[in-house]
Amino acid sequence: MNKQNLQHIKQRFCAQTGVHFAPAAGHRTMRRTALLCAALVLCAALTLPALADGVPAVYELLYRVSPATAQYFRSVRMSCEDQGVRMEVISAYAQDDNAQIYFTLQDLTGDRLSQDADLFESYSIHASWSMEADCDCVDYEPGTRTATFLLTMRRLDGKKIAGDKITFTLNKALGSRAEGSAAIPPSEIARLTVYTTQQVPETKLRGWGGTEEDEIDPAQLAAALLPQTQPYQIYPGVELTAVGEVDGKARVQLHFTDVKNADQHGDVYWTAEDGKTIGAPVSFDFFMDKALGDAYSEAIFDVPLSQLSACTMNAYYFVSGQVIHGSWEVTFPLENAEK
Repeated sequence: MNKQNLQHIKQRFCAQTGVHFAPAAGHRTMRRTALLCAALVLCAALTLPALADGVPAVYELLYRVSPATAQYFRSVRMSCEDQGVRMEVISAYAQDDNAQIYFTLQDLTGDRLSQDADLFESYSIHASWSMEADCDCVDYEPGTRTATFLLTMRRLDGKKIAGDKITFTLNKALGSRAEGSAAIPPSEIARLTVYTTQQVPETKLRGWGGTEEDEIDPAQLAAALLPQTQPYQIYPGVELTAVGEVDGKARVQLHFTDVKNADQHGDVYWTAEDGKTIGAPVSFDFFMDKALGDAYSEAIFDVPLSQLSACTMNAYYFVSGQVIHGSWEVTFPLENAEK
């Protein structure tokens, strides 16, 4: 599901209900979405009675944003606990083929969550129909250590959501994140410049992309720079491992040390003396050993390395951490609201 489709879903929901949600402060603009091929499953809900009395913070949030719409969210209040974290589905709203669900994660034993909490695409939704969905952290209450998430769904067949039960499962959450950019010292660029490459079998490719993906030459992805044994740390979990040139095109290689358990990604670009930036039209990701849980990303520029000698190399990084592993599952009804 691309960003435009997701925005269309949310625009339709806002038009139908009159509610408008502002993104949480500091939340990144890049949103991962998941196309969920739903399967009808028969399973018992592993739920516990809600322990908190009174109106939860999410209802206060709803009534603060749009009192007229909040009344149409049906109370669910079903929860389960694992690893000292309670997951509770608070309320749900379905209108035609769209649905919005609010749920919370509350850390009962520590302070592992934050306003930057992320589910790292580790959730799944089981229903009798296929859907596309997106999930974002929309609020965090430090006093109760509770992160509130908004799950947005749309049926792919366009039919009305009526009287169905769905099962929401989660096996991992990331409690914090760091995002920024850093200039790479010229001395480190010189130290990590190499002229040797290694073959990258197709089985080790994680993915690739570029500004004009249809014109990517597969041959460019068959070889990568040889990572150096003493990399330059850009940020914990993100390293510069090699700079070089292949077939007359400059390359820069980044290493992400733990993509198995955390969301780590980044990019590199050059800044010329006149302030103009030079980006890489092609990049690809690969594993050295998938079992290690790390990964490499190599950017390919359209100019020789010598033409970048007067430029400044910059690296953008995004790292989510504070991994919480567990097993959370709640089954609840999802019915269309009648106004």
